Amino acid sequence: MDSGQAERMLNRSDISIWNDYREKNPDWVPDLSGRTIAGDMRGANLRGANLCGTNLTKASMTYVKLEGASFSEETAFPQMYDATSRGATFIPDCELDPHGTNPDAPQVFYVESDKPFTARRNLTEICKDVSGSILVCDPYYGTGTFVGLGALLHCDEIRFLTKIPDGKESKTGILPRTLLEFVKEHRNVEFRAHAGNDLHDRYILTDSELIILGHGVKDMGNKDSLIIRIPANYIQDTVDAMRTAFDQKWLSAMAIS
Repeated sequence: MDSGQAERMLNRSDISIWNDYREKNPDWVPDLSGRTIAGDMRGANLRGANLCGTNLTKASMTYVKLEGASFSEETAFPQMYDATSRGATFIPDCELDPHGTNPDAPQVFYVESDKPFTARRNLTEICKDVSGSILVCDPYYGTGTFVGLGALLHCDEIRFLTKIPDGKESKTGILPRTLLEFVKEHRNVEFRAHAGNDLHDRYILTDSELIILGHGVKDMGNKDSLIIRIPANYIQDTVDAMRTAFDQKWLSAMAIS
């Protein structure tokens, strides 16, 4: 988990997930330097974390575990909060995360051609802290789509809006059969086909971010492409407009089964 992902998780107050991740990854040290955390962090395990220059003024930090954490003069804690008494160490010259000056900046990931396994593994890593209700728009779908969606199956709900099935897989019958097996096993996923010709870009939309896919999920890694991750508050008006458009298309789309 990189520092941007850590920041987003804490701001969403996903503390049980956070603590579970830390328990399973005891060697991972959170670098929250220069970040802004305003979530409910009660009971969070921040042992050993780099809090140099972190803005925590609006965070709820009751029972936060700070043993071994480091902070600097630039660190801003909630009013009357004594980090030292909770085990944190003041370090005057500790280093800031170079990305901390702009925590909301988009992230860009390069997907190499002819590496579909690596591409799907990277998508899983990118989406591992995605949660809630997920909207996916991808004009094309095939059996590879179901493999790619493995990156999101931990989410509460996935609505997949598409249009054109893989021709060869449809003719052989493997696509409808695999689709039936997939949705039977994963009740949180629904596929619908849009009748119009206005589906083009591929993207994943969550409550907190937009993930733009340079290539379709079913063939990801076959060609060079990019995955661009943008926090929703960075382009909130655009995200709201995309969600409205998606919902309108979804209502008129036909269920695929």
